[in-house]
Amino acid sequence: MTAIDPTRSELHQRLTMELADRLTEPALRCEEGEVRDLDRNRVVRVSDHDVGTAARCQAKAAAMPSEFEPNIFTTSRAVALRSMRWLRRTGSVVDAVGHTMRQARRADHDASDDAPTPDIDWLGEYLADPAAAPIDVRVRIAARATTWLTTTLDVLGVDDPQRTRGWRFDIRPRWRYPGRGLALDGRVDLALPAAGNHSPVFVLSTLHPAVLDQAAFNICLWTINQRKPPDEVLVVELPTATLHRLPTDELFDRGVDAAARAAHAVTARTPEASRPTVGLTRTPSGFTCSACAWAHGCEAKAEFDRQPAHRGGIQLTPSPRTTD
Repeated sequence: MTAIDPTRSELHQRLTMELADRLTEPALRCEEGEVRDLDRNRVVRVSDHDVGTAARCQAKAAAMPSEFEPNIFTTSRAVALRSMRWLRRTGSVVDAVGHTMRQARRADHDASDDAPTPDIDWLGEYLADPAAAPIDVRVRIAARATTWLTTTLDVLGVDDPQRTRGWRFDIRPRWRYPGRGLALDGRVDLALPAAGNHSPVFVLSTLHPAVLDQAAFNICLWTINQRKPPDEVLVVELPTATLHRLPTDELFDRGVDAAARAAHAVTARTPEASRPTVGLTRTPSGFTCSACAWAHGCEAKAEFDRQPAHRGGIQLTPSPRTTD
């Protein structure tokens, strides 16, 4: 693929053409018709999560996904992002997080109030369920969300909540393949205003290549939606409280590659008892295979398991060829 010049004003058009070209084969496996005209269950959606999964093991991304179940990690991140809307009003991260959680559980809602009705969705249902989220779990969620926000603001050099004016949060850039029921759904954590533009910010727990593929994928969709590339792309690495600037000239080709890899996998999904009819790469590892529906019958995993384990240069398991 020809390298894409990010300095060109028509970059969003070139990205659109690149995606349309690279996704032709998977798109032909989808329903005919525009996404907006098709029933939701007839549209194949490729999310940034699918991109990260396919980057680790393309075949795993082709397995039927399990139903989404909220947990302390996904919930605390959602609380942190939604707390951004209250940060300037409360002037405190702790107060913003507390207000967000109360609103989500509807504890603060009164029909006589003029305040907007809080969101009613998976987060509110989860936090209001005493079995799923008892008080000790809610305390942990609030603590994690507070740490997420505090660390992010500190790394970005923000010491006054008023300086978050104009920030956007939890942005969902999208792209639809023309004439087919194939949709790419992205997610950007934050966007900071910068001289007539916005700088996307990703808050990550690791800089694993698969996670960077997700960021590149999201930046492609962001650029198409905004009709211009960002001046810079920032990454807050939470565990080390470090700020990174991604080289934008390397993101666009990487993002298109990641989108194509994931789309080929997702559009090849079949029932768990079957195997995808499309040839997909398999990259087994202890982490990747742990939650894979096909792990029990995967030849690549079986070969991986037969390899001797090492730690610190010491072989922990005997080689299959070793005899007594």
